[in-house]
Amino acid sequence: MANSYLIKRPFKLTRQEANTGSVVFILPDEIPMAGKTATFVVVSKKGEQVFKKVFADMTLSGQTLTVPLLPADTRNWQGVHLWELKLYGGGDEITAGEGEFEITNKLITT
Repeated sequence: MANSYLIKRPFKLTRQEANTGSVVFILPDEIPMAGKTATFVVVSKKGEQVFKKVFADMTLSGQTLTVPLLPADTRNWQGVHLWELKLYGGGDEITAGEGEFEITNKLITT
């Protein structure tokens, strides 16, 4: 099942620069998370790593994977970058999702 996509279309995540927050993924039951690990990576469109979160940085509760963001993760990286969530386990590497990751200096309100 290497390199298959759970999320069929890329989607954009937007976060405020140097702010604390989380990105939360609810993964389908078809991909049981027991025994799996994950990475969440954001890179610039020039290929520079903005930040990377390994499984030890994340929280897993059932099928809900929470990726915490710290102010240092996004500080001085305003602009549109690329993100990817990969799952590992049982010899598989699964790209669970990907898309654009916008870091803005504007206050995000709901």
